[in-house]
Amino acid sequence: DPAIWADRGHPEVTEAAKQSLYLRYQLLPYLYTLFFKAHVLGNTVVRPLFHEYPTDPQTHSIDEQFMWGSVVLFSPFLFENQKEVNAYLPNDVWYEPTDEFVKLYPKTGFVKIADNNRQIPPIHSSHTSEGWKYSAHWLQQSSQYTGIERQTN
Repeated sequence: DPAIWADRGHPEVTEAAKQSLYLRYQLLPYLYTLFFKAHVLGNTVVRPLFHEYPTDPQTHSIDEQFMWGSVVLFSPFLFENQKEVNAYLPNDVWYEPTDEFVKLYPKTGFVKIADNNRQIPPIHSSHTSEGWKYSAHWLQQSSQYTGIERQTN
């Protein structure tokens, strides 16, 4: 239970757990869609970057980042006291969620993501030819989930 950490003098752990759980609940509809596609089509749910970017040789040896489907890229802080993540963003259009809004991420290639007491884990989303897009509000802190909308091509 994340609330126990506040009682033990670590309210920052409780707040980080709350934010991570909030993000998880916002992404659940997309995750359920991935599991449905895995069941029906045999697609993978969690995959390495080289599954989505096989022609990019930089992605072949990356083992500290992963994707949910073809859209959500996770670049987690994996080590105790880690202050930054050296993440790789393949050549695509990437969006970065912040506490207030979702913005276009200005560069690709290797980028350093500082901890800066982040409330949202370091993730990026891409707009792919698969036909999925994220609403601009998909990670905003609001009372309603606006979710993932299906584009009709």
